[in-house]
Amino acid sequence: KIGADIIAIPTHGKKGLAHFFSGSIGEDVANHATLPVMTFKI
Repeated sequence: KIGADIIAIPTHGKKGLAHFFSGSIGEDVANHATLPVMTFKI
């Protein structure tokens, strides 16, 4: 543990079928994290 205040995760901004089949690590982290999660498109 590092004592972080927020989790920042880059995303590829996939939508539609590409997102449906590959999923999203950022989305999974946001759904399970106990800290605030900030995602940003790369």
